[in-house]
Amino acid sequence: RVMAPTRLTVVLVGQTGNGKSATGNSLLGRDAFVARRSLQSVTERCRVRYAALDADDEPIVPGDPAVVAEDAGGIRRPSTVLRVVDTPGTCDSGALLEDNLRHISAFLRGEE
Repeated sequence: RVMAPTRLTVVLVGQTGNGKSATGNSLLGRDAFVARRSLQSVTERCRVRYAALDADDEPIVPGDPAVVAEDAGGIRRPSTVLRVVDTPGTCDSGALLEDNLRHISAFLRGEE
């Protein structure tokens, strides 16, 4: 019997320029978010990206020949679906902290 994968959500929150997008890319194992060094916010709105992880927490990349595991006799099955939410900087000089937190909260509730 195949078990449904565990679902895990990581919300990246912090000050502008602290590497939230780069951390999200590391967690996902690919360049899913725009990340560059800047004193101004690169991420203006919340963004969400997903990755399927195998039992060893390695990303399963569609189309990658390494996805097929010979010893298992087929395709590696995801054990975890990782949802990463990248957010704007909480202390961005261009926006108020309360406005950013309100936007993040609304996004997480599915209202945006």
